[in-house]
Amino acid sequence: MKEFNGQKVLVSGATRGIGKAISRRFLEEGALVIGVYAGNNEAAELFADENKQFSGSFELLQCDVSNEVQVVSLFEKISADYQYLDILVNN
Repeated sequence: MKEFNGQKVLVSGATRGIGKAISRRFLEEGALVIGVYAGNNEAAELFADENKQFSGSFELLQCDVSNEVQVVSLFEKISADYQYLDILVNN
C-alpha cells in the first residue's frame, strides 16, 4: 500500500523545482495532488505530460498566491470539488 493513497494534497509552485519534486513524490505515493502554479503554462503542460502515468491523480490550477481574490476562489473550488484537504504544502 502506498503511504499517501487517496489523500488530497495541495502543493503551491507545483510545476517547477522543489514543488515539482514534492508533487511527483506525492503522486508516486498514491495521493491526489492539486498543483497550483502562478502562470507558467509551459511548465504546467510539461508537468502534465511527465505525469500521465498518474492519470486522474492530479489537477493543475492556476493561481497567484499573492492575490487574495485568486486564493479565495481557489479554496472555494477546492471546497466544492474535494470538500477538504489532507495536506497543504506551501512551496
